[in-house]
Amino acid sequence: MRPPRTDAERRALHNELPNPTLFDGSPSAQGHFGSSKQASTWLEGPSPGNLSVQILDLENQLGKYVGTSPWHVVSTRRYLERKAVTIWGATLTDAYRIIVDGERFEATDRFAINRFPISLPWNLFAADDGRVFVPDPAGRRLRPGRTSGPTLLVLSDDPNGSGRLDQGINLLQAVELDEDALRAACRPPRSATLVKGETGSNFRPGFNGEIITKVVYKLDDGEIRSYLVALDTQFEIIAGGEIGPTAPSNDIPAEPDGPGRTAFYVATDVAIVKMVFDSSRRTMERRWTVQLPIRGRFGTTPTLMNTPDGERFVIAVDAKAAVVSGFNGLIAYSPDTRPNALIAVRRDDQIGGKPRVITFELPEWLGAIENSPAVRGGVAVITNYTGYLPNGLAIPPGGQAPPAKAASWGQSPDARPEFATGVLAVAYAPALDSFEILWQRPDIQYSGIATISESSNIVYGAGAEWESGMTYFYGLRLLDDANGRGGELIIREELGVAPFREPRRDRRGNFGFERSDYRFAEGEFFDAGNSLIILEDGSAIVNGGRALARIRAR
Repeated sequence: MRPPRTDAERRALHNELPNPTLFDGSPSAQGHFGSSKQASTWLEGPSPGNLSVQILDLENQLGKYVGTSPWHVVSTRRYLERKAVTIWGATLTDAYRIIVDGERFEATDRFAINRFPISLPWNLFAADDGRVFVPDPAGRRLRPGRTSGPTLLVLSDDPNGSGRLDQGINLLQAVELDEDALRAACRPPRSATLVKGETGSNFRPGFNGEIITKVVYKLDDGEIRSYLVALDTQFEIIAGGEIGPTAPSNDIPAEPDGPGRTAFYVATDVAIVKMVFDSSRRTMERRWTVQLPIRGRFGTTPTLMNTPDGERFVIAVDAKAAVVSGFNGLIAYSPDTRPNALIAVRRDDQIGGKPRVITFELPEWLGAIENSPAVRGGVAVITNYTGYLPNGLAIPPGGQAPPAKAASWGQSPDARPEFATGVLAVAYAPALDSFEILWQRPDIQYSGIATISESSNIVYGAGAEWESGMTYFYGLRLLDDANGRGGELIIREELGVAPFREPRRDRRGNFGFERSDYRFAEGEFFDAGNSLIILEDGSAIVNGGRALARIRAR
C-alpha cells in the first residue's frame, strides 16, 4: 500500500495542520510542515542511481568571508510561469537569494546584515506572500546618528509581483524592537538590562498571524530572565510572557492550541516550556514547565511527534557531550556520566497537571547531539554532530586547553578530541509505552539534522569521512518493507573536501585557531547544522557552510 501523497491524506494521517503564514511545500529549516520542526516531507528526493552534483561556491558569489549558514528556506514565488524556485539563506553577514531554474543553480543577490561577529542568530522564514523575514539583532543605522536595537528585516525579491527573475533583494521594512514596548510587555524586574545579543535573534510565525521572538534580560546579580513576545501583523508588540529564569536555546516549534491560540515549545538550559499565545485575549502565558536533567545548554530545537497510535510528544535529546561554541564547533563533555537519552514529553497534558515524561536510553557511541531529531509519524532519526570542523578540536592525550583560553573562545577545557560518527532511528512502541531502536549505523557520519522523505523511504544527510578527507551526500533506507527496520546505505555521492583542521599553540602554549582558518577554500563542505532540503523537482539542496550542492537525477 502506497503512503498517502496528498496534503489532505498526509495531514489526516499525522494529525497535522498547515501554518497559513508559512510556505508549505518543502521540509526547509523554516519549520517544515506546520512549524513542527519535523525535517520530513512527502516530496520524493533523489533515488539511488545515476546522480549529478552541482556545486555553488558562496564565497565567490557573496564576498571573502561568508560565515556559517545552516538556514535555507524555499519561497512561494514562481517566476514567469516557469516554476523557477527561489531559495533564501542567511549567514553571519548576509541574507542571500539562490535561483533554481532547470539547469540554473545560482546565487544572484545578497543583503548585508549587521550581526555580532561570533553570534549565530541566523534564522529566517519565508511567508506565504513571498516576503522573507530575517533577524538583525546587532541593529541598523535607521536614523542619522543612532543605531537601532534588535531589528526584524522584511525582504522581497519581487515587491510588485511582476514575476521577473532578474530583480535584486529589496528591503521592504526594518522593524525595530522598541525597548520601552518590550519592557511594558515583559514586565521584568526594574534593574534588568536587555541582552541584545539574545533578544530578537530568532523570529517565528504563529498560526494566527502573530510573529514571536525571544527576549532576554539580565539582572544586576547576573540572573537571566527570558520571555516570549508576540508581534501582530503590523509588527506592534502586543503580548509577553515569562519563559523562566534561564535563556532559551535555539529555535521554537509551534502548533495550533485551539481557536485563536498558538502553542510554542521552548527549550531552555534546564527545561522544556509550553507557552500559549491567545490572539483574542492578546495574552502570552506559560502552560507548563518540565524540569529535565539535560546537561547544560544542549542546543537542540524540540521536535513534535504525532504517532499513528494517537500519542503526541515533544521530544529532545540529552547527550553527554554538547556543543558549547557554534562559532568554532568545539564540543565539550559533561561531567555527568548518565547515559545519553531521548526525552519525550506528552505535550497535551494541561495546566495543573505535571506532563508525563518518557526517558529512553540511547547508545553510548552517540556522544554529541546539537541538533533536532527528524521525525515522521512515530519514528525519529537522531544523528551525531561534530561541530563545524569535522574532527572537532584535536587535543593530545591527557592535554587540555587552559581555562583562560577556553573562556575566551567559549569552549570547555575538556573539548572532545575524537571524530564522532553515527546515525540511528528509534520508534515509539505502544505496547511498551516507550521507544525502541529500529536500526543504528555508528559507522556513518550523518552530522547535523537528517531529512526524511517518506515517499522515497529514505533518510538523507551529509557527512565527512576521515579516510578520504571528503564530504558525502548519503541516503539510508528509513524502513525495510520486510521487517519494518532499515538502515541500509543506498546513496553515497561525493560533494567536496572536508575541512579537517588542527588547532595550533600560540607563544604561551594555548590552543586556538587563527581567524583565517574560517575562510574556507573553494569546494569545502562542513556541517552547518540544518543542512538539507528537498525541492519539488526531486533534487536535494545540501548546505556545506560556504558552498551549496544540488543533487538530482541526470
